[in-house]
Amino acid sequence: MKIVIIGGGVAGLAFGSIMQKKGHEVSINERGKNIPLGGNAFMMHEDGQKILRSILGKKNNLPGREVNRFVFNRPNGESLMNTPMESWRCMKRSDLISTLVTAVKKNTIKYDRAFSHFLFDSGIAVAAVFENGEVETGDLFVGADGCHSAVRQLIFGDTHFSTTEVKEILGTVKDKELVSSLNNTFTKFQDKEKGLSFGFIPVSEDEMVWFSQFDAKMEKGPLVSKESIMSFAKELLIDFPEKVKNIVDKTSLQDFYLWNTKDFDPLTSFHSANIVLVGDSAHVSLPFTSAGTTNALIDADVLSNCLENNLFLSEALRQFYEERIESVRQHVNAGRKLKNEFLHPNTKSSNSISIPLIKDAVIKKEEKQKDKLEILYFTDPICS
Repeated sequence: MKIVIIGGGVAGLAFGSIMQKKGHEVSINERGKNIPLGGNAFMMHEDGQKILRSILGKKNNLPGREVNRFVFNRPNGESLMNTPMESWRCMKRSDLISTLVTAVKKNTIKYDRAFSHFLFDSGIAVAAVFENGEVETGDLFVGADGCHSAVRQLIFGDTHFSTTEVKEILGTVKDKELVSSLNNTFTKFQDKEKGLSFGFIPVSEDEMVWFSQFDAKMEKGPLVSKESIMSFAKELLIDFPEKVKNIVDKTSLQDFYLWNTKDFDPLTSFHSANIVLVGDSAHVSLPFTSAGTTNALIDADVLSNCLENNLFLSEALRQFYEERIESVRQHVNAGRKLKNEFLHPNTKSSNSISIPLIKDAVIKKEEKQKDKLEILYFTDPICS
C-alpha cells in the first residue's frame, strides 16, 4: 500500500516511520521549505515515550529531560504543594521533530508542498494535488496538517473552534546555571484570585521553557509585536517573585511568542472513504491537559495497528475512530474543566489542586474496558 501523508509534524512523521517499518511505501508532504520546527515545548507521559522509543529504536536517546517533581506556589511565595511525579519528560517540539526526521528513510519527505485538493475516482481519492502543481498518487491519504487542517476542511467542512478565553505567552531561556537550579522540577505559580499563572520546566542541561497563562480579558490592546508581548508579560507578572521576573528578562525576543488557545468538539468520524485524519487535524484539546503530542503519537500507533489487523481499509479506519474517540472526548472535556477552574479559582467546586497534566491508564483488552483517563488531582493543604 502506498500512503500519502499531508503534513510533516509529529503525527505525520511518527505514522510514516511506523508504516515504513511495516513495509509500506510512504510519502510525507510538508508545506514548508524545511522541517516545521515551530512551537515551544511540552510534557510527555510514558504512554507517548513508549511509542517514541519503539519508533527510534533502543540505541536512540529520547530528546528532552526527565521531570520528576511538581512544585506549586502562590505568587507571594506561599507553598501549596511539593510532590514527586513519575514517567514524565519535557521536550522541545523542534528537538522531537528533528529526531523523528531521522526515523524515516531518505527522500521520504517532500517539501514546498502546500495541500490544494484531491483527485477522486468513483468517490475514492487517487491523488493529492499541491499548490505548486505537483501530484502524489496513493492508496491511503492521511491528513496530518495540524489544527487548521486543510484536509479536514475539505472532507468535513468548516470547523467551529471555541472562543479563546485563555491566552498563553511562551518563552525559552538558555542559562546553564539557572537550569541546574531547577533540579528536574516543574514549578508553577498561580494567582489565587484570578486566571493568571507562570510555570517553568527544564528541557535540557542548559535550557528551560516557561509559560504564562492568563485570562484573555486581561489583554490590553492587540499584542502584535514581540516587544508588545514582552512588555505585557512583565506587566502581568509584576507581583510575581523575582525569580519569575529574572526568567522573563533573560528571554530573547526571538524565543518569545503568544498562543491563542482553543479547541473544537470531537468529530463524528476521523475519515471519509480512504482519507483519514490524525493528530491535531483530528482533534484538539486545550493546553491545560498537555496531551497534544502524546495523542499524536498514540494516533499513529493505533492507526498502524488497525491497518495491520483488518483486511478491509474501511473497517480499519472505522476501528481507529472507535478506539480513539472516547479518550479524545475525555481530553477535550478535561481541558475545558481545567480551563474553567483556572478562570474562576474562587468558585472551584472541590478542595483540590489540579496539576495541568493528564495521562491514559491503559486497560488490558481482554478485560473489554475502554481506556480510562486519569487527571492528576491532589488535595490542597491550604484549602482543606
